[in-house]
Amino acid sequence: MSFDSTGAQRGWFYDGTNPIESIGVLSGYAKSMAYGMNNNDIVVGYSSKTGDTQGIYWTKAGGMVGLGYLDDTQLYSNAIEINNLGQIVGKARINLGTAEYPIIEDHAVIWNNGVIKDLNDYVDPSSGWVLEQATMIDDNGTIVGYGFKDDVMHGFMMTLPPVPEPSTLVLLATGLLGLLAYAWRRLK
Repeated sequence: MSFDSTGAQRGWFYDGTNPIESIGVLSGYAKSMAYGMNNNDIVVGYSSKTGDTQGIYWTKAGGMVGLGYLDDTQLYSNAIEINNLGQIVGKARINLGTAEYPIIEDHAVIWNNGVIKDLNDYVDPSSGWVLEQATMIDDNGTIVGYGFKDDVMHGFMMTLPPVPEPSTLVLLATGLLGLLAYAWRRLK
């Protein structure tokens, strides 16, 4: 992060050969921050304005894209790291209370194919854990970060189950339909 010629906070991109380049801001936003970059030169971070901080990814060819929020009543997300498969981790804010009596928590999140998911959904609620921020993801899907277990801060490491590719799901469904048809014929 640095400041541009107007004094505005900007995230920057540098690939080691070309001049340093500002990643800009989302339309209507005031500032940005860059946190991570993968081997495909995709940068992640956030763009913000008063009352609204949104996780982003940026490419030289496509510019900046907002990643959205986990809870649309809490306009806060922050993309911190990206692996070479394009999976992004960070944190987002949610309201566990009501509009009148908010209970705001930061939760560790992952963006997979542009869809944001709370990493706490993969943790048994009775375990006492609340995962607050994911800080790294490798190409095997191993995620590290920090959270609270029984109200004491700890680091965590987790690996999510692999998401089957659509072609795998089609093959599985076709196989299941074939087995059902075969069983139905045998019953006749």
